[in-house]
Amino acid sequence: MTLTYSTYELWQDEKYAVSVTGPEDQALQQIKHYAMVYGQDGPVTVYKRQGRKRIEVMP
Repeated sequence: MTLTYSTYELWQDEKYAVSVTGPEDQALQQIKHYAMVYGQDGPVTVYKRQGRKRIEVMP
């Protein structure tokens, strides 16, 4: 079984806040947790990194 590693970034107020890198399932679970915590202070946006591109996955 091959693990797929992914990187997610969380942005708040158009500023970078935190990123998570790891196996896809674990990284997604962790960034959702951060989104819940940081979301208490205001709206957040979560992006998945694909090379130099950022793909929005959670508004």
